[in-house]
Order: sequence, then structure tokens, then C-alpha cells
Amino acid sequence: MPQETFFRDEARRKLLRMGNQALGKTWAGLRLDIAHCRGVHPYYTVHRPPVQGVILCSTWKQSLNAQTKLWELLPREEVTPRTLERYHPGRGWGEDPVIEWCNGSLLYIRTSLQGGLALAGPTLHFAHLDELPISARIYSEMS
Repeated sequence: MPQETFFRDEARRKLLRMGNQALGKTWAGLRLDIAHCRGVHPYYTVHRPPVQGVILCSTWKQSLNAQTKLWELLPREEVTPRTLERYHPGRGWGEDPVIEWCNGSLLYIRTSLQGGLALAGPTLHFAHLDELPISARIYSEMS
């Protein structure tokens, strides 16, 4: 199964290429995001929390799809009450989506359409590019 191979791969940079929709690329990436935020990965060592990461989607609509999937996977007991309260089906975590973990980790959700400035700032321990960025500037902010 390609998702499991991706999840077990210890490489710093990974690429999971599969056909469009319903094959599990986003699910595989979200599973890895959660492992990083928790500081626990079953196959290799990840940074100790707190960490900061980002999920980059191409559009807001695509980000809502990723947020819905993340909500389904999210270990409720490991995120802050504020994170749980802010989620709304169909609207995700609102205009500035960030998932706050009880261990201090932060997971931002951004879109390529927001531009490079929206992505500048925090030092990221990991980045999940759900789709390829629309510009080199955005990719450089993720590196």
C-alpha cells in the first residue's frame, strides 16, 4: 500500500504521487502531520514537541476538504479545548486555521493563494504540501 510505504519512509523530503481523488494522498499526509505534532512516530524519531508545521493547500475549498479529514483523524484528547470549540463542519477552523496541541505544537493550514507573506514567519519543523505550490516564493517559505 503506497500510503504505508510513505508513512514508513524516513526521508526528510518525501513525495507521494497517485491519481486524483479517493486514493489517500491527503490522508497519508495528515497521518504524518499528526505524528509530528504529537512527537510520536511508530517507525522513526521525530522532533520532540512543541513543533510547528503547516498544511499547504492550493485553494480554500481544498483546505476545507483537508480540514474535514483532519477533524476525523484528530486525537481529541491531545488538542486544546479552544481547537475543539473553533471547528465547525463545512467551515473548518475559520479564517486563520491553526490546530493547537496540548503539548504546545501548532499546525497551521494555509493556501497557495494567500501568497508568500501569509506563509512567512514561524520556523517550521515540517510542511505538508497537499498540492504543489503555485510559485517558487511559496515553496521557498516552506523549505
